[in-house]
Amino acid sequence: NEARRAAQDEHVEIRSYDVIYEVIDDIRRAMIGMLDPIYEEQAIGEAEVLQIFESSRLGAIAGCRVTSGRLARGARIEVTRNGDQVFDGELSSLRRFENDVATVEAPQECGIATDDFNGWEPGDTINAYQEVEIERSLSGQAAESSSS
Repeated sequence: NEARRAAQDEHVEIRSYDVIYEVIDDIRRAMIGMLDPIYEEQAIGEAEVLQIFESSRLGAIAGCRVTSGRLARGARIEVTRNGDQVFDGELSSLRRFENDVATVEAPQECGIATDDFNGWEPGDTINAYQEVEIERSLSGQAAESSSS
């Protein structure tokens, strides 16, 4: 029919429903899909800087002991010194002995480097975290409760 053809020409999707609740659920899913994502920081590990090494290729490398959880290459890290944050960024290099590794678990030792920070000092604390996307919902759940 002419309406369907016009909709196809304009790339308009036509949906048919048998029950009003299906329409409401579909609209709710579409609206949630349009919301910007929300991320939450989730702690994954902590380490202490024991010693600093210099590398001509990477700059300063922090020799660390993972004290809890794990460190992961690509994770976000926060470096604190005497309770003050001195760096917040990405852990770009993670090595155990001479091997490049993806993760190091407590209580192992490792060497770490970042692209943006070379000011390591023994005693610095490294908190590693990952950003986890939080599932979004719409406020006002009246349509869901009325369908029960």
